[in-house]
Amino acid sequence: MRSTNAYPSGYQGGVTLRDNRIDLIRASWQELTISIREVTLGDEGLYTCSLFTMPVKTAKAYLTVLGVPEKPEINGFTKPAMEGDQLTLTCVTSGSKPAADIRWFRNEKEIKGAKEVNASGKTFTVRSSVQLQVDRNDDGVAYTCKVVHEALRAIPQQTTEVLEVHYAPRVEIRHSQALPQEGDILKLECVSNGNPSPDPVKWTKDGGKLPDLDRVIVDGRDLTFISLNKTDNGTYRCEASNHLGTNHAEYVLFVYDAPTTLFLPTTPIPVAILPDTTEPLRFKQSDTAVTGQRVECRDRIRKECLTTPLQANSPICGDPRECLEVGLDINSRTYFCAEAFGLTVEVGDRSGGSQCKEQGVSVMTV
Repeated sequence: MRSTNAYPSGYQGGVTLRDNRIDLIRASWQELTISIREVTLGDEGLYTCSLFTMPVKTAKAYLTVLGVPEKPEINGFTKPAMEGDQLTLTCVTSGSKPAADIRWFRNEKEIKGAKEVNASGKTFTVRSSVQLQVDRNDDGVAYTCKVVHEALRAIPQQTTEVLEVHYAPRVEIRHSQALPQEGDILKLECVSNGNPSPDPVKWTKDGGKLPDLDRVIVDGRDLTFISLNKTDNGTYRCEASNHLGTNHAEYVLFVYDAPTTLFLPTTPIPVAILPDTTEPLRFKQSDTAVTGQRVECRDRIRKECLTTPLQANSPICGDPRECLEVGLDINSRTYFCAEAFGLTVEVGDRSGGSQCKEQGVSVMTV
């Protein structure tokens, strides 16, 4: 559009633009381009471009200015927190337009918060809260508050706080052997977990001091028996403390007799015949590698073979601890006897077998 009397002009809200932040970039009869520096929320509004021809022609555009949210702050952290405390963590960000969104994360896992939005002039203040029942599993956990807003160009503002939790010790005793025998070396380890770290642990036996320190070595949290004997039987306690409390664990030590070694003959033994049972028993000549796990009964048990299963807690062995078990639970498994000199009993459904009450007899599962 050409006219010697025509010229373009720009307005915002009906007011001629007279701001030193606004520069005229291009002006012609066909185009009027302006640039606004250091944009503020006040620059938002309707802009009109007029071309003064006959008749006057105008074009309008609405400028929307986004409010950039501030970096969030997390309130409500107590350092350190105590196990069992109830905490409310609140994330706050101001200056967003439109209102920002807030997301919570516990380490890498997102958790839900309660959101609250308040207008402040043209911008918004956004709050989001989460409630925690603190326990020891929260110690060292990172809680992150992320602010998501279109003005951030997909790069969220975020703040992270790491929770520190103090708690009383938990104690357990770990042992190096399940069935300690006379002459063995046994190590008991007192494992204590608390925050702050517990004081050095305290070992006692039957409520008193440890006996025979020549054979018993205390090294920090470890208690080591150099050579076990029956006098070591008793209840051992490990105790750990910090400023929040004291806890303990106990270990009942029962020292078993050393096992009697059996030697099988190299010459074959004739097949033996046992009394009838509800399940047919088949004897076979064993080779030098007898399968199954063995339990050796004490030498005071007399020689006598019956036709019923041998239970670990039966009167045959008296105290169940008098049967030395190899890798099996003596309180829940059934064992069957076999002749010491190379015979193996085969039982189809474990409902029958033979008992032996003999010094050095082999007891095995089948």
